[in-house]
Amino acid sequence: MKPNRLSRCLTTLACTLLSIAAFVPGCADDPAAPAFDNPFDPRNPAAADPLDLRAVYADGRVTLSWITPPGRGITGYVVHWVYLDNNYEIGRLTTVTAAMTFVVEEPVANTINEYRVQALGANGATAAISHVVPATVMVPPIVRLASGLGEVRSRHQDLIVRAAAGDYAQIDVDGGFTQPAQAEIQADSTVFFASFDLGPRPGTAPACTVFARAAFDLGGGLPPAWSLTDTLPLTINFAPTILRPDSTTTVAEPLTDLAVSHGGAGVDSMRFGTSPEDVAAAPWRPGAALATAVELLDTVQEQTVYAEFLADFGFIRSSTLALVADPLTAAEFRLVLPGNRVSLVREVPVRSEAQATEMRISQYPDFAGSAWVPYADRFEIVLEGEPGLKVIYAQFRNHWYESPILTDFVILSGASVQVAFTHPTDGLILEGGTTIDVAGVATTFDGDFPITRVQVHLGDGWQDANGGDNWEAVWDVPRLAADTTWPIGALARAENAGGVFYTGVAWINVTISQLTVAITAPAPFAEIERGTTVAIAGTATPFLAGAPLDSVVVDAAGQRLSAAPPLDDWTVDWTTPEGAGTTPVEITAWVYAGADSLSDRVQVTLVAPAPGR
Repeated sequence: MKPNRLSRCLTTLACTLLSIAAFVPGCADDPAAPAFDNPFDPRNPAAADPLDLRAVYADGRVTLSWITPPGRGITGYVVHWVYLDNNYEIGRLTTVTAAMTFVVEEPVANTINEYRVQALGANGATAAISHVVPATVMVPPIVRLASGLGEVRSRHQDLIVRAAAGDYAQIDVDGGFTQPAQAEIQADSTVFFASFDLGPRPGTAPACTVFARAAFDLGGGLPPAWSLTDTLPLTINFAPTILRPDSTTTVAEPLTDLAVSHGGAGVDSMRFGTSPEDVAAAPWRPGAALATAVELLDTVQEQTVYAEFLADFGFIRSSTLALVADPLTAAEFRLVLPGNRVSLVREVPVRSEAQATEMRISQYPDFAGSAWVPYADRFEIVLEGEPGLKVIYAQFRNHWYESPILTDFVILSGASVQVAFTHPTDGLILEGGTTIDVAGVATTFDGDFPITRVQVHLGDGWQDANGGDNWEAVWDVPRLAADTTWPIGALARAENAGGVFYTGVAWINVTISQLTVAITAPAPFAEIERGTTVAIAGTATPFLAGAPLDSVVVDAAGQRLSAAPPLDDWTVDWTTPEGAGTTPVEITAWVYAGADSLSDRVQVTLVAPAPGR
């Protein structure tokens, strides 16, 4: 035996557990209730427990329940776990009802757990009922799926047993433990059972149960002392469905791959057909997450695929999927280019999306010399000829249809012009509402082609920058409603004396962050009665990576009000001035964060109180 585990070295604990297992038919007995004449006077124990505290174990949790004695001024409770005469606070309740409950989500497994509830009086003072005898409950070793779920799709599951005391644990799907799996309890009070077999479940069994218990090895040739038994009811949720791997319901040929839901978990074997009779006659194939090359009908009409799945539990489930030939009217084709559509190289990436088996791509509208090739949704086209505008043509086809001819265009630069940002850098956080310098460098491949122009795109079109090889521009960073990723670009032009030019482009992303404050209540132009108290509310946020919010201050008709935390969702109470007549009033809210501040305003109208007030 291992002396470092709770109570293993105490033979008396094993005997106690034997006694409990022998005399307790359920999860726990109610403790003997202590008696108090005055429930708030521990020195006079003559009446019943004023709280009638009870503890019940079920489903891996302990539920404590008690009653609130009337007329005692109880304002709350503190819940304690009692161990070695020490009270450890595990919960605090501030809402008091006649019948109280508290759930201990992770009790100490395979040992007696004791709990005490202490009442709180006015101003949070503790009432003198902490001497009430604790409620006790025997918690068995707790068994759970390693996934933490309560349902399974496969008969092979990883399970974990928690037990603070004991030498080894057993699990089985038979409450008599006729064929248990067994392993030693580890130093962390757990046992891991890998790929435990829940066993076959023929027919349509929707559930099964795992039983767990722990043993105390008494030595000396004595049989082990067994703990109480825990149960884990499991729902068998085996109902696979099929779908196309790209989630579409259109196909390119009478042969397709089908994905099986949940990665094919629990599927021992599967078969497919285009009618119930076909699927019943089809050969079984091994279970998998993907069924490849499933045969369909050679038709453009809608058809249904039927599937049957044999669970490793031993029963069968069915699924269907409606499919139709894709007419290719929604086929897409585009070149992957920067915003100015200029390519510095001849190899241009292409993206397409079509339920097709073949495609052809060309720089010529008659597709001269361009053969049909197998379809791919990611590929490259190599641009031919002199620099300049290039129109690219694409067409797709499948087993039944051809798509319309699709086009896109690109400007081939033909020269290596490079442009780059030195400030800001990619990913930098900028503060909205400020002004910054945007700067960078530009280079060209040939001295006969100097940099003649640099433009920047800061979100509102291309604008000229100052300089050439070293360029700069001023940017009034916009103030936005929320933190936003913002692309900015630079375009450099290299031109020779004959007017031939080449371009290069660069794009980076920055984040524009906001210091914000907003008044959300009262609404603009609201009418507010004089002599009343109204809530002025709003929101505020600091700059990303900036100073935190320091304060929110509100001015309402000359009254200066400071909001209490939390400042991101603030509120202040405003007592409106008394009097008669109608007066417009401006409410202003300021937010302060380090050296930064911002304000928001809303106008309301003070009106005379309603008659009779």
